[in-house]
Formats: sequence, structure tokens, C-alpha cells
Amino acid sequence: MKTEKIRSYVGFSIKAGKAKFGVDNIVEAKRPPFVVLYDEALSDNSKHKLLQKCNGSSIFLAPMAEILPGRKCLAVGVSEKNLAQVIIKEMEENS
Repeated sequence: MKTEKIRSYVGFSIKAGKAKFGVDNIVEAKRPPFVVLYDEALSDNSKHKLLQKCNGSSIFLAPMAEILPGRKCLAVGVSEKNLAQVIIKEMEENS
């Protein structure tokens, strides 16, 4: 998988202010993200919360190791529609 490209797109969404960090912020967001990426190190309870949120809507949920190296964030939601579409496309092409 081309993780560097996906990390770049996540970085663009962060710079644009269209990223949500952490499970609680993603779950409680008024405008839910289009894509949620989470690290495999995320606890079972947190994964369950994300699954509940994403199964009830059209949110794309995908695991990704070390989304943001150097940060302690284990889940990131991308709220920018165009970036989310590109991330989904990259993940589907490389899976």
C-alpha cells in the first residue's frame, strides 16, 4: 500500500483544518468525516466505538499503521470530501 501518499493526503487535510483527531472527537463530531483511519494499536473499546459510528453511516473506515508518525494519535477523520475520495481510491487500488 502506498502509505506515504495517504499520509500526504492526511497532512493536507490537517493543514486545511479538515481533520478530526481521536476517537471521541470523531464520534462526537457534528459533521462526521468521510474517511476514518485508525492504527491497529487502538484499543478494542475504541475500535468498537468507531465501528458503531461508521456502520450507521457512509463513513469509510480503514486500518493503517502509524498514520501520523511522531504523534500519539491513533485515529484520524478526514472531513474534506475531495481528499477523502482520493484516500479511498488509493486504499482500494492498493489493497
